[in-house]
Amino acid sequence: MKQTSIQYQNTPYQIADIQSVDISTLSFSPYLQKTIEFCKEWLSGKETFIVNTSGSTGTPKPIEISRTQMLESVRLTQLAFGLKGGETALVCLHTDYIAGKMMLIRGLELGWQMLLQEPSSNPLEKITEPFDFVAFVPLQLQTIIEKTPEKISLLNQFKTIILGGAGISTSLETFIESLQVPVYHTYAMTETITHIATRLLNTSQKQPYFKAIEGVKIKLDERECLCITSPTTNFEEITTNDIAEIIDNQYFKIVGRIDNIINSGGIKIQLENIESNLEKVWVKLKLTQRFFCMGIPHDTFGQILVLCIEGSSLDKELETLIIKELSLLVDKYQLPKKIFYKKHFLETETGKIKRTL
Repeated sequence: MKQTSIQYQNTPYQIADIQSVDISTLSFSPYLQKTIEFCKEWLSGKETFIVNTSGSTGTPKPIEISRTQMLESVRLTQLAFGLKGGETALVCLHTDYIAGKMMLIRGLELGWQMLLQEPSSNPLEKITEPFDFVAFVPLQLQTIIEKTPEKISLLNQFKTIILGGAGISTSLETFIESLQVPVYHTYAMTETITHIATRLLNTSQKQPYFKAIEGVKIKLDERECLCITSPTTNFEEITTNDIAEIIDNQYFKIVGRIDNIINSGGIKIQLENIESNLEKVWVKLKLTQRFFCMGIPHDTFGQILVLCIEGSSLDKELETLIIKELSLLVDKYQLPKKIFYKKHFLETETGKIKRTL
C-alpha cells in the first residue's frame, strides 16, 4: 500500500509531516489549517470528535462521534465500493462536516494520496488529472457539467464518484446516465456517520432504489419514516424524518421529509413530490433556473403551496405554461398558488438549498 499523503497547492505532505508540523507556520488559509489540525488529532489517536449537522432543516447542532464509529464507516465504505487502499482521492467537501471529515479519515486509514481543496462549486476547474475516488454534492457535479463541459472527458477517467448531501434533479440524473464512470447516490446523515446505503445511477447495473450496505438494518416507524441500525451507530437505532418505502430488507426508496409536508385546507402535500414533477416540466420547457416549493401561512387554508425560482423573473406567459404543464401531472389542489423569485438562494455549508423566502 502506498504511503498516505495530502497535497495542497502542489506540495505533498506525508503523515510524518502532518504529525510534526506546527500548523501556525504553514501558509494555509484558516480553513486548511483547521483541516490539517483535524488530521493531527486523528493521527494522535483521539477517541471522540464533535461534528456539526448540516443545518438543512434548522440550526446546525454539534453531536459527539466516537473513533470506533468513524472506523466502522471506513469499513462500510471499503465494503460498498471495493476499495483496496492506496487510491488517489480528491477531497473537496467541507471538512467541518462529517462527509468531508470522513474523506480525510478514509485517506489516512487506507493510505490514499489526497488532493485537498477548499470547497467550491466547481472543484475540477483547475484539475487536469483523474482520481480513483471522489465525493461531490450534486451542485458541484451540476456546475462542472454546465460551466466546464470540457471536463466531462476527465470525469469519465475517474474510477468512482459518489454524490450525497442533497437530492439529485431529474436533469442531472439523466445526464449522469451518459457518463462512463460509475456514479453512486448515497444516503446518509451525520448521525449515521455518512453513507449507509448507495444507489448506482448509471451503467448497465443502474439501480432504482437505495441498497443498504451489508450489516445495516432498516425499518419504518409509525410515521413511515426510516429507522436505521448500523455498526456506525453503535447498533443503536437512529430515527430519521425521511418518509420511505421499504422494498425488502435491503432496498428502499425515499419519498421525502416529513417536515416537508404542508397542510393546505386539509390536503396534505409532499413538497418533494411536487418538485419531482416540476423537474419534468423544467426539462420539457428547457428551463435551467433552480427552484423549490414551500408552504406559507394563509388565513383561509392554513397554508398554501408556493413556488420559488432563483434568478430573473419569468414572463407571465411562461409562468402560466409552467402551471398548465404541471396540472397534467398532479391534482389541481397540488398546484402552486403563487410564484416568488429570489436573486440567489440561501444554501447550507454543505450545498443544500434552504427553503426560505
